[in-house]
Amino acid sequence: MVKIGFICEGESEFFFVNSARFKQFLKDCKLELVCKPIDAKGNGNLLPHNRDDYDKQLIKRGATKIFILTDLDNDASEAIVRKRIKPGRNHILVVAKKMIESWLLSNDVRMFQLTNKVFNGDTELLNDPASVLKNMLIKAGHRGLNKKQVVEIVIGKDSDLNGFDIQNSKCDSAKLFVKKLKELGAGTFEAKAKLPKNKNK
Repeated sequence: MVKIGFICEGESEFFFVNSARFKQFLKDCKLELVCKPIDAKGNGNLLPHNRDDYDKQLIKRGATKIFILTDLDNDASEAIVRKRIKPGRNHILVVAKKMIESWLLSNDVRMFQLTNKVFNGDTELLNDPASVLKNMLIKAGHRGLNKKQVVEIVIGKDSDLNGFDIQNSKCDSAKLFVKKLKELGAGTFEAKAKLPKNKNK
């Protein structure tokens, strides 16, 4: 089993990584989550000088690879996000386009379960997929939803193995994420690199 850790931009990403369905998928990929994912509480806290303690915490728990999960939001490209976050050699940067709600909305299986409808089109081209997702849930009978509640409904409860399955998401950034996880577990991931040396030794 490859030991991994997650640093998430916010609570939506945290809730997804901490879900029962996703953790089962990691096990199926022969990946071991060394501890509960870290909620960085904002993309500014993903910058190198702000995430240092997170990195140390995960490495101490045995993580050999650390995923940084963030949104593209209004940045023009993943390259801009990468330049800002500056992932290290032991990091794997995952950028949801435009945001993780795009992944949720593009999952026809889950959306049909919840709303009896699916979204037709490329969710990564939407300016605000979160609002589209919320409106679909409201039309299906859910009321008074904030952003956190929308994500929780789609992903499912911590113990719900029948909730959101990332493997059913159709958008390209979700598919790439799934590909990276499977390749890492199979030992075929291309961006293999050693952890930085411990300066205290």
